[in-house]
Amino acid sequence: MKRALLCNLATFSTFASLGAQVQTKDTNAALTLDVHLIAPGDSGRASAPMQLAGSSNTYCLQASTIVDQRDVASAGFDQNAYDKSTIQLILKDDAALRLREVTWKSIGSHIGVVINGQLVSVAELKDRVEQLWIGGLPRNTAESVIQVFQRGQAAKTPAPALPPGRTDSIQYDAQGVYRVGNGVSAPVLIRKREPEYTPRARAAKIEGDVVLDVVIMPDGTPDSLKIVRGLDPDLDAKAIECVRSWRFRPALKEGKPIPVRVSIVVAFHCKVILAEVADEKRLSWTKHGVSGNVGSLGTASCFAA
Repeated sequence: MKRALLCNLATFSTFASLGAQVQTKDTNAALTLDVHLIAPGDSGRASAPMQLAGSSNTYCLQASTIVDQRDVASAGFDQNAYDKSTIQLILKDDAALRLREVTWKSIGSHIGVVINGQLVSVAELKDRVEQLWIGGLPRNTAESVIQVFQRGQAAKTPAPALPPGRTDSIQYDAQGVYRVGNGVSAPVLIRKREPEYTPRARAAKIEGDVVLDVVIMPDGTPDSLKIVRGLDPDLDAKAIECVRSWRFRPALKEGKPIPVRVSIVVAFHCKVILAEVADEKRLSWTKHGVSGNVGSLGTASCFAA
């Protein structure tokens, strides 16, 4: 049971496959550690490209920090990990909640860990998480990092800001589809219907999330719906069927409707079904028939008997 919980939370376990190598200098002196979402290449709020340690790959990170070294309550090696040099960081309660909220809105995105100004790990978010696992570091470096936290010698102030990227970056991909932000408004959900359980899935009590990548067209219709993470073939189909029927007020750039790419999470549960549309800044939810708004593109919900 304990191991199942760890698997549910261990988003960063994929770090080990990256073979990241980092040589921290004087880690006992004010070590900094900050965690950022990886920014899309078209984002105007991204850092300058940072090279992943031990790799030729470069990434731009969102400027805002999710958590940093001040949020760590304890650190040690994860004895259950395949890579025995994997660091497990237990976060303070408020930081754990903050990480959970951000990762819930960003499933399918990537996240990076920066130690002493060096990008050491990148992983895909496959689920919401409350703690951090950092793998792929040399054993002696991992030990140094852990010792800093155990001795209470991590920096007491935030890490220096990431080097800023270009502010004139293009905002669209090769298909001419934009991202929200930097002058591009978010689409607004104006018509929806609720997702439905299939009788078989309800009887089997299948629960979980279906994550969709969707392009909202200039006429407000969803297009190019793709499953980022599936749950069950029948429920995947129901999620697509539901979202395809939604209608939006389109995103605007300089007052003109444009196509934008968004993530939509349809959550199936035995008592309530949630469908959420999220971007980097916005999320809203509906639960037990009561709408809660945290700045949203829109939601849909229904009860399953």
